[in-house]
Amino acid sequence: MAADGKRKGAAARFTAGLLGLFLLLANLGPSGVEAQVGSGRPVHVAVLLSRSIAPYEEGERGLEVQLHRALGPRLQTFQVMQLYRWKGREEELARWVVTRHMDIIFCLGRPALELARGLFKKIPVVFGFVLDSDLETPLPPNVAGVFLNPSLERRVRLLARITGGRRFGLVARRNPRWEGLMAAVDPSITLLPRWIRGPGELPAALDSLAAASIDGFLMVPDSRIFGSIPSIDFTILWGLRHRIPVMGLSKGYVKRGALCALEPDYYQMGRQLALMGARLLQGPRPRRATAYPQELRLSINLTTLRRLGLQVPHELLQEAEAVE
Repeated sequence: MAADGKRKGAAARFTAGLLGLFLLLANLGPSGVEAQVGSGRPVHVAVLLSRSIAPYEEGERGLEVQLHRALGPRLQTFQVMQLYRWKGREEELARWVVTRHMDIIFCLGRPALELARGLFKKIPVVFGFVLDSDLETPLPPNVAGVFLNPSLERRVRLLARITGGRRFGLVARRNPRWEGLMAAVDPSITLLPRWIRGPGELPAALDSLAAASIDGFLMVPDSRIFGSIPSIDFTILWGLRHRIPVMGLSKGYVKRGALCALEPDYYQMGRQLALMGARLLQGPRPRRATAYPQELRLSINLTTLRRLGLQVPHELLQEAEAVE
């Protein structure tokens, strides 16, 4: 995850340097693209994949299936483009999209979103596979999307059901986005944050939370803090040593000893993106332009569960994928 974060950062910096070159293209687009797409008009779709990895490809399959269901024969073009194959040819990519009068662009991954939001001002853009904590600046009016991670609110509610507790800790890099996410959580639940600048401050922050008598700990989707195996394993072992349930970020964390994790169903998330895009084609962007994954997968480590002495509701165990 740390290497992935470095690649994302390099891609974002590379994209930013190209924006000046494409100022003309940024203001081009099919005439009337901001108006409604008529019910009988053919629809042309471009999909930008940031990388060739299984989650993106699963999302792309769900996206295509749902678009065919939603648009039927109106879907005339569904063109998937691997962003890495266009490295150094971004101008050609932008011209291709504009001259073929694409009605909407789907971006899977942050590099694709950063490229599209800089180049296309009039074409609707729908993104997926982007963390909510990564969006520190407002989205342009033509951009909407579904975040990769489950909402903090949903994760906290699940951890409360599993543990029966109401006081949970987290460690994050402080920014207005995180503070806003925390403010939206059920006020009956107390979140105790420890703000750090990087992974070097993680041990002291965890020790501080252990002394605060928390009922559980949530790892946050931040590759700077929980993007390396040493940080992940250190946090999981800390939780076991202090008998504090740790909620990871995916099944992989649960296999390493975290108590549980909630992650999206990538195929279903692709379908969710398609439905959002179909609505955008019928009218203006809704007031709430972003959403969280609707279909989620729960995994629970039964060995960790027994070691912590927790009694999880039977219905939750039935819903979850058990990991020993």
